[in-house]
Amino acid sequence: MSAETPMFVFVGSPTRRADLKALVDDRGWFMHDAPEDALMGTLAQVITFFPDAVVIEDTGDVTGHDVVMHLESIHYTPLFLLTDTPELWETAGGAFAAVLPLRAKGYEVLDALRAMLLDAEPAWA
Repeated sequence: MSAETPMFVFVGSPTRRADLKALVDDRGWFMHDAPEDALMGTLAQVITFFPDAVVIEDTGDVTGHDVVMHLESIHYTPLFLLTDTPELWETAGGAFAAVLPLRAKGYEVLDALRAMLLDAEPAWA
């Protein structure tokens, strides 16, 4: 896609998913998710749709960590991690991972994603 109409895959909570989905729809962007099987669903969507990024929310379980590990095995970048504990995430494979705090609002996540695609500073930084 492009910086004007980004496409990304989201892995995380239903609450954050609904928040991002509303914002994405308003902007004409594309968001895929796999609430039934986050690991295999995310991998399938990355391989099928070639999204601009994968956004992973730290929900406290291992699913997000497993997704990161598998995406690194296929050298997929970029990743956005929404976490307050980035030191607990394995990114030893060298994958680019932008880290935003869990308290980041939906518009801040989307602004950071667009800024990364434009290679610019987010408006809220």
